[in-house]
Amino acid sequence: GPAWNGAWGTFEDWGVDGVDATDACCACGGGVATAAPTEYTTDEPTVFETTDEPTVLEVTDAPTDSLPCVDLPSSTGIWVSSTGATCQQYETLGLCTPSGDYGPAWNGAWGTFEDWGVDGVDATDACCACGGGVATAAPTEYTTDEPTVFETTDEPTVLEVTDAPTDSLPCVDLPSSTGIWVSSTGATCQQYETLGLCTPSGD
Repeated sequence: GPAWNGAWGTFEDWGVDGVDATDACCACGGGVATAAPTEYTTDEPTVFETTDEPTVLEVTDAPTDSLPCVDLPSSTGIWVSSTGATCQQYETLGLCTPSGDYGPAWNGAWGTFEDWGVDGVDATDACCACGGGVATAAPTEYTTDEPTVFETTDEPTVLEVTDAPTDSLPCVDLPSSTGIWVSSTGATCQQYETLGLCTPSGD
């Protein structure tokens, strides 16, 4: 970015465990695209043709409980409660459970999770550790060696759609094993963006 000083070297020089800002940060050309399955129903029977050629299929309909979960970001960076608590703190302090219930350390006198939400989003919406967050997936391509035959159904078909182009999906900064990604000097993705250290093209 315009504020990067060439004397600092490369982004890789400031990465952690082989992951630098161009891998982890949406603002630097990294991050991951997120998508939730969209269900729609056809009113007419769906007819699929038989093909004599090997078929290349894009697979993005893996069960969401098998996909890695990423905490939901806010418009200003990582989500925090109205008191400034992060998802990582909710997890490490035992304030919630992955099923969305109150954790052993939650004090009933504090009220509900909703009481500490921001803009209608609370920990059970934003945090994987509290039953929220978003599942991430990248399309997986595989090729069949045999012709693929699809049957004709006389019933309306309900289809799960998760193959939207990745460039049209919202981007989420890549987390680290300890929470949000930070460089070896402690700089976050938000700081890389606001300080002009990188560009969305990865420069």
